[in-house]
Amino acid sequence: PTGSSYTGEELLALAEVLREHPNVVVLSDEIYEYIVFDGRHVSMLNVAPCMKDRFILVNGFSKGFAMTGWRLGYIAAPQSIAAGVGKIQSQETSAPSTISQKAGEAAYTMTEESARAVSKMLEAFRERRDYFVDALKNIPGVECFTPGGAFYAFPNIKTYLGRKTPDGTVIETSTDLCMYLLEHHGLAIVPGDAFGEPDGVRLSYSASMEMLREGIRRFEKGLLALEE
Repeated sequence: PTGSSYTGEELLALAEVLREHPNVVVLSDEIYEYIVFDGRHVSMLNVAPCMKDRFILVNGFSKGFAMTGWRLGYIAAPQSIAAGVGKIQSQETSAPSTISQKAGEAAYTMTEESARAVSKMLEAFRERRDYFVDALKNIPGVECFTPGGAFYAFPNIKTYLGRKTPDGTVIETSTDLCMYLLEHHGLAIVPGDAFGEPDGVRLSYSASMEMLREGIRRFEKGLLALEE
């Protein structure tokens, strides 16, 4: 969700630690499996199959196959856990429609046509990422790492914390900054406080290039309007 990702080596090292704690169950959300810009997605199960007896993989079709809103997903887990989840799910929600299930089946059969569609989408995201990150880095005082996957940038805006808005309000937190940008510049972004990174904010680059350029313009204008 922040654009960063674990390497296979990091996941293996984490699994080695977890092996010493047999009561810990790993819940891994791998929804961005197909939106990885360098190399391929790696699951802990790829590098540490010994964890499979206490590993719950959560995935779906919303991101990699652009099926947002179809509400179709799945888990892969040990039988005892899957059975328990199934009991709860059957009482909490109705089943996904047969239309979305068939669409999901077609997506995962990965015909040549569907593979091309996913590849085309990934290249579009890569183009937007490159533009977006470069534009953020060109804003004075903003630092931003290059995301390895998904479609979010997570710039560091620490320089602007403690500054004042034109009406004299002090921007003390990233949440304050996001509310200021929303109320005064019509820009909706997510505070880093929600992700345990109070010096950052999260911006999505899944929109069109036209909207991204406008978003960057508003973001920069809002930041530069703050007074030290």
